[in-house]
Amino acid sequence: MSRKGNRGKNIPKKEEKPLRIAAIMTVPRLGFNDHFIAAYSALSKLNIHLEYKMGVFWGQSLENGIQKYLDTYELDWILTLDYDSIFDVNDIVNLVKLARKSDADAIFPVQSMRGVDYDVLRLPNGKELVETDIGHFGLTLLKVSALEKLPHPWFFGVPNDEGKWEEGKIDDDIHFWHKFRKEGFKVCMANNINIGHMEILIKWPGKVYQPVSDYYKAGKPPEERMNQGLAEISYGLDDGA
Repeated sequence: MSRKGNRGKNIPKKEEKPLRIAAIMTVPRLGFNDHFIAAYSALSKLNIHLEYKMGVFWGQSLENGIQKYLDTYELDWILTLDYDSIFDVNDIVNLVKLARKSDADAIFPVQSMRGVDYDVLRLPNGKELVETDIGHFGLTLLKVSALEKLPHPWFFGVPNDEGKWEEGKIDDDIHFWHKFRKEGFKVCMANNINIGHMEILIKWPGKVYQPVSDYYKAGKPPEERMNQGLAEISYGLDDGA
């Protein structure tokens, strides 16, 4: 539909103002090269700066790094990364699209937990965005205007009622989400965006793959499981060879 006085003329569409986004992650001294390749490939295509923070205290490093961004630059969103996440440029683009059209203050994709067979969160109800109580930081957009209002400390571990770091404790990341929600900010999962979670696997004979975390908990897989796998492998050799 054309405006009055401009019948037949092409009226240029008003371009959306680019969102100002910067990325941050904490890293150990050694990490997954595949993650860094994926991160560089995706972020460089979108001209998103990535800041690395090192330190043994994950929460402190992440909070200090984000605060430095807030004190130094004018940004709309902070994108957090975990050093064992795998994603591509389309995942970031789709997160940004959701950020533009929603009122969410934090948006994160679906990501499976390491060492278990189920996802961190999954609410398959057909919606693009589903409001949740907690999230993760694997590839997560945090709205700067919300972070600027969020009282410190953001990340704070709390032991259980017995003072132990066992069942009932609250880890740094969960404390953040509880506080974020308590302050009235909206946390949403992007139901249709899936990213990977890297994990070191041990390959046993018979094509048996075992997460390292499972090996330390339960030891080697049963011999019969490996033998069964070996029996099913065809080497392309005749019995009479």
